[in-house]
Amino acid sequence: MNPDETQTNNRMRPAKEKWIIGALIVLIITAAFNVARLSGFSFDVRDFAASIGLATDENIPYQGACYSEVTLTETKQDNDKISFTLAGVKSFFGKYDTLVPTYYPEDGALYIVETVDSRGTVLGQYELSSGRYLNAETFGEKPEGKMIEFQSAPTKIVLPHNPKISKLRVTEGSGGTGILSEIPFTSSTGCSPSVELRVNGNLNPDPVLYNTKMKLSYEAKGAEIRYCRPAGHHVPLDNGKVWTRLGNIYGNYNEYKLIAKHDTKGYSDPLLFEIVCYATDGQQARDTVTVSVVKPKPILAANVKLLSIESVSWPDKVFSAGDTVRVTMYIKNNSGEIYSGVISAYDETRWGTEQKYTFEAGQTKRIILTFTARKENTGTTRHNFVISADGYDRISGVISTKETATALPSPTPSYTPYTPKSFNTYTPQPSYSASPTPTYTPTPTPTVSSSPTPTPTQTSTPSPSSSSSPSYSPTPTS
Repeated sequence: MNPDETQTNNRMRPAKEKWIIGALIVLIITAAFNVARLSGFSFDVRDFAASIGLATDENIPYQGACYSEVTLTETKQDNDKISFTLAGVKSFFGKYDTLVPTYYPEDGALYIVETVDSRGTVLGQYELSSGRYLNAETFGEKPEGKMIEFQSAPTKIVLPHNPKISKLRVTEGSGGTGILSEIPFTSSTGCSPSVELRVNGNLNPDPVLYNTKMKLSYEAKGAEIRYCRPAGHHVPLDNGKVWTRLGNIYGNYNEYKLIAKHDTKGYSDPLLFEIVCYATDGQQARDTVTVSVVKPKPILAANVKLLSIESVSWPDKVFSAGDTVRVTMYIKNNSGEIYSGVISAYDETRWGTEQKYTFEAGQTKRIILTFTARKENTGTTRHNFVISADGYDRISGVISTKETATALPSPTPSYTPYTPKSFNTYTPQPSYSASPTPTYTPTPTPTVSSSPTPTPTQTSTPSPSSSSSPSYSPTPTS
C-alpha cells in the first residue's frame, strides 16, 4: 500500500466511524421508544419539540380530523371584475387530507384562497377553481363541445379546521397579484371535540366479575386532540399502573386492560371511569362510564347463613292511607368479606319496598325500610309481610291498615242579610222649664196658759198662687 492510499484510508476512517456511531444512536433511540411504548409510556412530538425549542403550537399546522367545506359564490360584474362572497360552511370529520387543494406555485391555479389570521398573517394557500364555466358536449357521429359561461355560480373548497382563521382572501392565480375579495370567516363551529369512553366495547357495559380483567377504551373526535387525562376511581391496570395516575395520554384512540376492583378499597361497586380531552384550540370534551362489579358469594358452612336477620321491630299501630310505614331491623353479615345484598319487605301482593345495602365483614347493620301505607276499601286489613335478607334469611310479620274516612262537607249556612239603619237626619226635641217646688212652713203649736194671752198674728208663707194667708185666733183651752 502506497502512502497516498494510507492517507486516503485515514481520512475515510473518521467518516465511517461517525456514520456507525450515528446509526447506533438511532437504533438505541428507536429501541428505547419501543420499550417505552410497550410499557404504556406515551410521547407527543409537540411536547418534545417545544421542550427543546424546535416548535410550538404557534407553528404546528392544524391538519386534523376536522374540515370545513366552504361554498363561495363567484360573480362576474358588468365591468368584467370577478368577486366572491361566502355562501355557506359545513364541517365534517375523518381523514380527508387529500381533499384539501394545497397550492403549489409550480402547478399554477386560476384562483388562490389564502387563510388569514387577525394579525394579517397568511396561514395557508389553496387552489380554487371556477364554477362559472360548463363544458357542454353533443354526442353523435361527430361530437361537438361548447363552453358555457355563467355570470354567477357557486364553487367549493375544502379547508382544514383552524380556529385562528379570521378571513379568506381570494387572489388571482397564474402569476396575478390582484386581490379579488376578502371575506370574513370563522372556522367550522361544528368542529368541537367529542370523546366516548367504553368498557368492553360498550357505552352501557354489562356487569363484570370482581377482580377479573376488562377492557377500557376511548375514542376522541372533532377538533384536533392534543392530549387526554383520565379521572374517576383508582382502578389498577394489568401492568401495575393505576388508571387515574396515567397523567396525560395521547392519541385519538387508546385501550387499556384493567382489573375490576378499586386500587385501595378492593371490592367496590360500581366503578366510575372518566376522561377529559383537550383540543389544540382550547376546547374540551368529557365522558364518563360506570360498570357494575359482581362479587361471587362466599362459600359458608351448611348451617351458616351469609346474611342473618338478628331482630325486627314491627309497627303496632293501624296505618291510614298515606301514612309512612317504618320497619326497623338488624342484619348481620356472617362472612369474612364485604358483601352487598338486597333487603326487602313485601306482602303477598308485593306491596312494600326493597333496598340494596353493603355490609362490611362481620358487620351487624341497623336498617329501616320505609314505604307508604295504601288505601283500603273497607274496614281494617291485616297484611302478612315477609322480610328477606337477600334470600338467606326470612322473618314474617303483620302490618295493619284501615279505610280512611271521608269527611262530610259542611252545610251552607242560611241567613238573612242585615240592613243597617240610617242615621242621616236628627230632629231636636222641644225645650221646657220645670215648675218651682212650693215651700211649706208648718203651723206652730200655740202655747196654753191660765191667763188669757193676747192673740198672736200668724202669717204663712205665700204660695205661688196667692199673695197673703188669712189670719186666725186660736181658741183658748181650759
